Amino acid sequence: MKILISSIGDPRYDEVKYRLEDKEYQSKFSGEAIYQAFNPDVAIVVGQYTLAHKSSTPTNYADLKENSEKYIREKLNLSSQWKVIVSPGVYGYSDGWSYVGEIYNFYAYTLYELYGMLLNKREDLEVFLDITHGVNYIGYLTASAVQQILDAYSTGFNVRLRLFNSDPHYKSESKMVSLSLNEIVNREVKPAFTYSTLEQNVLRPARFLSKEMKEDIGKRISKEIPGEVDDLYLINAINSGALLAAYELAKDFGEVIKKSVKLFEEYVHVEQKSVYQKVAFTSKFESLIIASILREISLGDFKGDVTVSELWRKANQIYRYRDMQRTIINNELYEIKQEVEKATSTVTQDGWEPLSNFIKSQEEPDKRTFLAHAGLPGSLCEVKVEDKEVKLRYNQKGKERIRNYLRI
Repeated sequence: MKILISSIGDPRYDEVKYRLEDKEYQSKFSGEAIYQAFNPDVAIVVGQYTLAHKSSTPTNYADLKENSEKYIREKLNLSSQWKVIVSPGVYGYSDGWSYVGEIYNFYAYTLYELYGMLLNKREDLEVFLDITHGVNYIGYLTASAVQQILDAYSTGFNVRLRLFNSDPHYKSESKMVSLSLNEIVNREVKPAFTYSTLEQNVLRPARFLSKEMKEDIGKRISKEIPGEVDDLYLINAINSGALLAAYELAKDFGEVIKKSVKLFEEYVHVEQKSVYQKVAFTSKFESLIIASILREISLGDFKGDVTVSELWRKANQIYRYRDMQRTIINNELYEIKQEVEKATSTVTQDGWEPLSNFIKSQEEPDKRTFLAHAGLPGSLCEVKVEDKEVKLRYNQKGKERIRNYLRI
């Protein structure tokens, strides 16, 4: 599937000729030229809500998004095939309006919107990212959000990223300006496994608030958004190759994500001609997004008991670019399968038995041992043979301890 993502600022752009792959495309918007050149299946514009007052006076968060999208569509003459992401932005004074907040919120909200649009795409992706337009931070943060999403997505599917930016625009009174659309990056995306975060709260009060307001908002955040969520442990399980632990920790993070976004939007206040973001996202929110992608894309919709065959298949998918990690996992699984199948005649067909009955294991494995054995030490696992499949799960002691082993 081909996906085009273009960042924009205030789209009052001049008509120019864009040169791309030996052809010219006349447009106000570089994204339109790329759209015509490559005919993507999905096209997305990423802008910010600081354009809202240019359409009509906003009074709430819904107005900020709707007014900005309307203005963007009108100025760029976008067809219905284009989806528009409107993220919270920061801007000094524009026509007497000011937009106060934190730039990280643009990144976090863009990450959230892209996550929502791409999560149901269960196939290989070729992504065209155009950062020609957009005021200072927009292009960089849009690119960062796209790359973080694709990094996690590439644990399940093949992904290629192609990054474009045009020559600098200049004015000409005598003729139409002609600009090259330059392809800066064309590379296969491979998982970096660098998703961890130590943040505990998904949201926090904005820095510019008074001490009293920070305390009031902080209490509400603590009450409505759970602080201890297994996103960190799931991410670390994938990072370290402990796939059985990943299945154990793979909960649905969608509800916490939605609550966090809803509460953030509620605390964006329009006061006369000023817009204030009174709550800010933390890197914990990014962690939740990544954990949700890993749950859906890396582990998939597998249900029921986890089999050695399933773990094998996932190891070869997720760690296909990491030979050493894949080999360690496969060796552990091979030993388990071999030793259990050797003893098939003594394995109970309708019950679980300690894995330590079949492989040597420390009674009290430390963290190093747990990780060295791909999260499968015999004293913490149970095994069962059913329909010729070897199944694995953690015993009660294992379930209680895996978070400690995966804690940074």
